[in-house]
Amino acid sequence: MIDPAELGVAAQVLSVRYAQRQVRRSEVFHDYGSDGLPDATLDMDYDFWVIATPTASPWSTPATTWRRGTGWGRSR
Repeated sequence: MIDPAELGVAAQVLSVRYAQRQVRRSEVFHDYGSDGLPDATLDMDYDFWVIATPTASPWSTPATTWRRGTGWGRSR
């Protein structure tokens, strides 16, 4: 994975949460009660990351950045 800081590129990183739910641990983990652990609630968050840099934005395709000469690994 390329670290934008190593390249001297500023990056905008967003975490987008699209769902949350609360379940019992025994509903999620197979054979949870077999070790004698007490059942408890488990908070689950569902999210994804969006990373945008001046050379690679989430709205550009690899083909577009290649044509423009702004993709990773492309010398200027």
